[in-house]
Amino acid sequence: MRARGVIKVVCGVAAAFGIVACAASNATPGREGNLGHGLFEYQCLTDQDPACPDGTNTMAGCGGFAGSTPSATQCFPSTVAVGGRFKVQYTPNTDTTKVGNPTLKGVSTEFLAQLGDGQFKAIKAGWVGVYSQSTVDSTLVDYTLVKIAAITRMQIVDVSTKKGVPPGGVALVNGGTAAYKLNALDPNGQPLAGAVEGFLWETSDPKIVSLSDDPHTATMNVKAAGVGTATLTAYADDTKQVNTTLQIVVQ
Repeated sequence: MRARGVIKVVCGVAAAFGIVACAASNATPGREGNLGHGLFEYQCLTDQDPACPDGTNTMAGCGGFAGSTPSATQCFPSTVAVGGRFKVQYTPNTDTTKVGNPTLKGVSTEFLAQLGDGQFKAIKAGWVGVYSQSTVDSTLVDYTLVKIAAITRMQIVDVSTKKGVPPGGVALVNGGTAAYKLNALDPNGQPLAGAVEGFLWETSDPKIVSLSDDPHTATMNVKAAGVGTATLTAYADDTKQVNTTLQIVVQ
């Protein structure tokens, strides 16, 4: 297999492999590589990533091995949240030869941090290329584009019902417990992929509603510690610029 020297993409032409990262684009990332030499598949690193059903590390309909996934299934989310961690797997086509066990790399560390073993962390909103590189001669094998978006909205979901909490708040029995999960949303209200570790939870009164976990988590267990009303506030990160709230009445 011979890699192309220059590849034109939506953001222009870059010096290294001809792929780039940019601030905006109309490209549509798909599971099939842009060069058609293999298949890319998105995988979740933890159960905090809403892209994968509970208890799995692959998107619905995806088998965890790109080559065995039905061609009609797109195993890549439309958008990953800034701060979200995820993994990418690449499987060369059977007629793609002399590539060894291709390694995966991000084009720009400004947009995507490389964590090793195909794992990445989204750093900055925009589009960025993820490419597979031959371990035989270090040539480009294939690439795909990943869209990254800043978190602008959030949703608190009741873990037991898997539904968003009601706008008017919830009631708990004194001494009872509950678990809530945060979903990062795009401006249209659709969940953003990626395991986000920068979330921050706070309670207005720990004597009424206390936090049972480290506040920097997507899923928070709370305990009704005393009769009264308290407000849970969840932030997208430590800057506290994006938040959502839940009022809890303890009876």
